[in-house]
Amino acid sequence: MDKNLFHNRPAQMQDWQLVRLDITETTKDSKAILARYKLFGPPALLYYQDGQLTNQQVGEIDRPEFEQTLTMLNN
Repeated sequence: MDKNLFHNRPAQMQDWQLVRLDITETTKDSKAILARYKLFGPPALLYYQDGQLTNQQVGEIDRPEFEQTLTMLNN
């Protein structure tokens, strides 16, 4: 997803800050992150606006769906 979604970032992302967490290895810390965000595993996209979780997408998504979500959140 990194290559498809974040390479040549969409225009809708210009005001967004991207934070990536690599939790592919099972560790105490990765388990804590999954538990905190109530996720069963990667990949997941969590969208925050003004410090509040506004949307979440779990599983692999394609570029058009990603851009559609960004457009919806930017309106």
